[in-house]
Amino acid sequence: MNKTIWIVDDDNAILEVTQIVLEEEGYKVVTIMSEEGLEKMLKTSRPDLLLLDILLSGSDGREIARKLKKNKKTSGIPIVMMSADIRILEKCRQTIVDDCIRKPFDIYDLVGKIKNLT
Repeated sequence: MNKTIWIVDDDNAILEVTQIVLEEEGYKVVTIMSEEGLEKMLKTSRPDLLLLDILLSGSDGREIARKLKKNKKTSGIPIVMMSADIRILEKCRQTIVDDCIRKPFDIYDLVGKIKNLT
């Protein structure tokens, strides 16, 4: 069975490229552009891993991650935070995510992190 990765980002280019790369690796990919879209999807299903941008339009990915990790229904979902900010490691330490990656990311680094968590 293919693992399902949800990508939450408000940048279409990031969503498209990441989706192509992960589908080539055999993952099923769902792209989501907002916190509201993520909440709607979580009502009916769960991903095997969540790729979450730190800065979404109108939302803070760190707060979204904190909410997910505190909720018993979603706490087991591995979360990899993404950001173009050079201080991503510092920002990731401020939350309880499983890993983080800086954009633009190395495809092999991204795939490696996902394989380690799924």
